[in-house]
Amino acid sequence: MKQVICLFAGVFMKNINILSRLYRTIRTSFLLIALFILPGLFLAGCIGSREEKISGKFTFPDTALTITVPDGWAETTLPGSRFPLLFGKIEYGIHPNIKLQGILPAGEVQQAVDSYLQQQSGLYQDYTVIDRQKRGFSAKGSITVKVLARRYNNENIPLIHAIYGIEGEENAYIIVATFAEPCREKLEPVFDRIIGESER
Repeated sequence: MKQVICLFAGVFMKNINILSRLYRTIRTSFLLIALFILPGLFLAGCIGSREEKISGKFTFPDTALTITVPDGWAETTLPGSRFPLLFGKIEYGIHPNIKLQGILPAGEVQQAVDSYLQQQSGLYQDYTVIDRQKRGFSAKGSITVKVLARRYNNENIPLIHAIYGIEGEENAYIIVATFAEPCREKLEPVFDRIIGESER
């Protein structure tokens, strides 16, 4: 009888260990999907995330930052993201979009942009800075740092990340606009206008 009990106990513990390993594998897989795969599929226009149509002025939650979005745009919140992603209709396989990347104390824009670029370079081996500018925009007292970087997505489409560092009265903001490089001539001026005319 004792041997039978020990046998069943051994089988039970073995199954528990298998189930535990399976749970850890599934949990890790869902985490990877949430952090990397879903955002990539969304930007490529492959999935239909829950979205809300937006029009005119849009204020990012818990901030003083307000931008005017083009007609036909919408917002969605990607997994693990603090701020919503604002996006337009697919152009060259990509949703052109704007994301508020971070809020920081006024006067720290340049350091924050450099830190963001370093982070992205660590995530993407082909992440390359192609243009860097420092200039004033239309809002009174604002100084904007603008950097353009390129990388390729899984479909080998060249993406442009336009990183804007803008100063407000109390805070500064890092905003990233993303679009397909073949649409740069058309879309870069649009994003410059949106960011340049922002209220903060």
